Amino acid sequence: MIPDYPLWLRVTHSFNFLFLSLLVRGGLEILSAHPRLYWNDHCTPGTEWLKFTNKQQPKDRLWAASDEETSFPSSIALPGHDNLGLGPHWHFLTDFLWLLTGTSRPSSSRQNGAG
Repeated sequence: MIPDYPLWLRVTHSFNFLFLSLLVRGGLEILSAHPRLYWNDHCTPGTEWLKFTNKQQPKDRLWAASDEETSFPSSIALPGHDNLGLGPHWHFLTDFLWLLTGTSRPSSSRQNGAG
């Protein structure tokens, strides 16, 4: 069977799938570290526009953002298992690699006469 698409296109799509899945997994790790989204810089509890947690601010003790942290297993988030500080590193590394894959596609198509 003769492939319908050039090799460079199939390879870059495979890398896109890999990097986007890693990007989502790193983003889930970031979201598990701070599961509330704000429109302002103050992050005052109760002013979030979207929250992904059911935890409430305790009234009897000082509350910190680390009280909201939840850990996803490594099969869902990257790296998982209470490694919340590594989530942004994985997220931005795969973002950079995904962008590099995107910039290689136009040069590959020009070299092969496709555009």
